[in-house]
Amino acid sequence: MELTILEKNYKKLCNHAKQAAVLASALRLIEWDQETNMPSLGTELKTEQNKLLHELIHKQMTSKKYIKLLSGFISIETGEVLTPDLKPEEIACVKQMRKDYLHAKKLNASFLKKFTEATTLSLDAWKEAKKTASFKAFAPHLEKIVALTKKKSDLLGYQNHPYDALLDIYEPETSVLLLDTVFSSLKEKILPLLEKIQHTQDKSFETIFEGKTFPIEQQKKLCTDVLLKMGLSPNNHHLAETAHPFCSALSSDDIRLTTHFNENNFLQAFLATIHEGGHGLYEANLPKKYFGTPLAEAASFGIHESQSRIWETCIGHSKPFWASYYPKIKELFPKALEHVCLEKLYGHVNFVKPTLIRIFSDEVTYNLHIILRYEIEKGLLDGSLKVKDLPEIWREKMQNLLGISPKNDSEGCLQDIHWSLGLIGYFPSYSLGNLYAGALFSSLINTHPDLNKEIADSNFLSIKEFLNQKIHQFGRQYPPKLLIEKAINKTFSPDPYINYLTNKYIK
Repeated sequence: MELTILEKNYKKLCNHAKQAAVLASALRLIEWDQETNMPSLGTELKTEQNKLLHELIHKQMTSKKYIKLLSGFISIETGEVLTPDLKPEEIACVKQMRKDYLHAKKLNASFLKKFTEATTLSLDAWKEAKKTASFKAFAPHLEKIVALTKKKSDLLGYQNHPYDALLDIYEPETSVLLLDTVFSSLKEKILPLLEKIQHTQDKSFETIFEGKTFPIEQQKKLCTDVLLKMGLSPNNHHLAETAHPFCSALSSDDIRLTTHFNENNFLQAFLATIHEGGHGLYEANLPKKYFGTPLAEAASFGIHESQSRIWETCIGHSKPFWASYYPKIKELFPKALEHVCLEKLYGHVNFVKPTLIRIFSDEVTYNLHIILRYEIEKGLLDGSLKVKDLPEIWREKMQNLLGISPKNDSEGCLQDIHWSLGLIGYFPSYSLGNLYAGALFSSLINTHPDLNKEIADSNFLSIKEFLNQKIHQFGRQYPPKLLIEKAINKTFSPDPYINYLTNKYIK
């Protein structure tokens, strides 16, 4: 059947966007390589590659040809859809394309070149500073990134707070006003819950791995096994090792995952792998036919995080999950787990204790780590905090929120990679991801009465199908809050997440 003029033009528009997506995938491959394989002397060329690819992508998505194609469907100036014959998902697509275009137009090529150069150099500086626990070595780079980020906020525009412009990149329709309310409520509910748990839990669960060794090769087998059981294909992903675990998808058929192994505690790599596997499943199940368009992109970073956290915590920290994996880990680590029963292992996995390192924190204290970073980022953006004072500010906030304080900068303000990458405004997505995950998990349990039995049998198919149906298939068709509300068929609220924590840990 011959295509109509409308269909032909829409296809041209999507093909144009696809070319930019191919360039972006090459950029992600270079970034993944920098974290996993690149020798230290490769930074100079990598910087040039990054700048060139960012420039080419920017040109592609702001070209006269692209604007002309997009303008045939939607008014660039007003956002009015000009072709009512489009399907609902196509209308959503052109609306998101317009938003992305306006964003790209505001962040001009000159600014992007400076920002890319600064973050590329900053990443290596952060790695070295973290090794030596020297914030002073990283501070000049962070000063530059904060200055450029302030410029970025100004270019994008905002009404109330410069941080709002950054939030819109990672979590559309979110604001400082909203997050201040959400995070204040979280603190009010989590801090007394934390105190109660610490007074009632069995302290002996904390130390069951002391003096134990878990061979790395056996850990790799465990990580490979769980990714396949979660539903990733052996042919669409690769797992490597890095200092900071992450997932980078080049396409739905090429998912790059990383984890970090510790021979004294297999849980660190195992749970990180489950977490990144959740991200990978989201990317692998976005609609392949829409590659290059917003319909094949994640709805937001918070929604992305909800996919990793529902797998890592709601599933991966559950009793049925550990009942299913207990025989296998006993087989892989017979000596280390010789006297460790399932109850002790489950108690250790869910042991609640404030820790300095965010990625190794428990479910209850995790959001306090995010609130700390959120408060710091807001201060850096509005000028109430200075980069040079960051180590001391970090120690004060950590003491106030968690009752502990880092001995050095590596386990304090240098622990996360995000600021070196220029990802200021990203951290709140982690907490929003937890809240979204709580809402999704509550809905999943209510609609799948046999879920616990399936998990105990290592059958995770219904979880994957639920997330495919409720989240993955829609891409960016809906804003994050609406997507969640459609998925759970009710108004979104943080309550299911708080109820999940309270019921699990008080019980």
